[in-house]
Amino acid sequence: MSLWSEIVKTAVIGSERQAFTAPRTADSLSSLIARLDEGDRDRSLLAAAAAAALYERAGRLPMKDTQASPEACVCDDLPPCSARAVEHLRLMIGGGYQELLPEWLTRVRAAGQRVREEVLPALLELGRARSDLSDAILPVLGHRGKWLAAQNSDWDAIFGFEDGSVWERGSLEQRRAFLTLLRRRDPARARQLLLGVWEQESPKNRADFLAILAHGLSPDDELFLESALDDKWTIVRRAAAELLSSLPESAFVERMSERAKRLISFQNNARGRFEIEILLPEERDEGMMRDGIVKVPPHSQIGEKAWWLQQILSAVPPSFWLQSAQRTVNDLLKIAKKSEWSQVLLNGWCRAAISFGDVEWIECLLEVSSNYMPAEDLFAALPPDRQEAMVGRLLRKDSTWSSFNQLYWFFKSCRHQWSEHFSSEVVRGLSKHHEKYVLKNDIVLRNIITMIVCHLHPLIIPEAISGLNKVTRQITKRAPMLDHFLDMIQFRNEMLKEIEK
Repeated sequence: MSLWSEIVKTAVIGSERQAFTAPRTADSLSSLIARLDEGDRDRSLLAAAAAAALYERAGRLPMKDTQASPEACVCDDLPPCSARAVEHLRLMIGGGYQELLPEWLTRVRAAGQRVREEVLPALLELGRARSDLSDAILPVLGHRGKWLAAQNSDWDAIFGFEDGSVWERGSLEQRRAFLTLLRRRDPARARQLLLGVWEQESPKNRADFLAILAHGLSPDDELFLESALDDKWTIVRRAAAELLSSLPESAFVERMSERAKRLISFQNNARGRFEIEILLPEERDEGMMRDGIVKVPPHSQIGEKAWWLQQILSAVPPSFWLQSAQRTVNDLLKIAKKSEWSQVLLNGWCRAAISFGDVEWIECLLEVSSNYMPAEDLFAALPPDRQEAMVGRLLRKDSTWSSFNQLYWFFKSCRHQWSEHFSSEVVRGLSKHHEKYVLKNDIVLRNIITMIVCHLHPLIIPEAISGLNKVTRQITKRAPMLDHFLDMIQFRNEMLKEIEK
């Protein structure tokens, strides 16, 4: 019987009925208890309990780490960024000016530098919390950062790609992050990994993983996506159809175009006027179901058959209609607006223009999209130079930004670094807006100002600072919105100069 069992037994029975007798063992604790005065039973029992308790707390050997020590990290071949640059990074990781963090990471990489060791844990933790930054963080970690990430399973799930173990054993969130980052770096390997576990995944996981393949989508993915159309779950077939509809040369797009050709035709009526004839699908046959045509519309403003037609139109390249009708985009939009099925036509064409990146159609649709697909979705699909040209025209038309809600959505979509010319136009517009409205506190305007600071061309930053200081020189108390702009753009200016030293 153990020492504690004997102490407890004696205490329960009572020391007056049974004397405490320590088990005979060769350890030092038993030797100590054996020297207790057995004549005083109560005192002897309490002393034994005290000695045993103290022994348990203080006499235990430390745990031994049986795992092998990791191999030492190799020396970094990239120079570290400056101490001042680290201060900027710490401030952004802590939440200040965090919108500028992607640019800091990009600029440090372009300068051939790495993050200093003392800030690596905080940066790795940020990468774990914000997977959208992981791709930008990885190149600036250096050997030390990658070595450190491998020592923590949460970090390794995001930054460790050597053996792909996170794909096999990680959580669902970790596996999604892994597949997203891998797809950006090695599209073929990402597709093969997904194919290897396809049958074991739930329908929702299959659909979610398919959506990740939108990054780097190419004709090489068509065979896999076609096989996904045979899935018995609508959610999976629809996800595959969304991707296939962005591959102009795919068999899927050809099937959709053939369906559209049977349903929509163009002709001149008896008066010689150009018109469109529309037939709705009679049924949703097996082929349409396989190609992801959803039966029930998302709202009651459109009927079932009209909804089927709209889905078909969204998967047909807009150029198909120019060849079919032998008319211009504006001609087609004019007759579509007069049709009783105008909403179906314009919504379908809007989605198709975005999927296939047809710039001509997008710009024409932007003129008529107010009652259909929101303008910001179309605008976001334009290439950067066309975006700048469109916003530039809007700024010249409304130089004081009297209505800037539309500008907010446009600026939000202009995610690239703006050209010098466009940056100057924006700064001049901001100055004129300030002269009229004194940059009143408004959440939409604050967001616009933040986006302007992040995307202005670096060479225009001095012009922006001096220009806004000039128009506010006569104002005794500057607006908080202006202070926000100047503080943020001055920080960005210092940040860029420090990296480029």
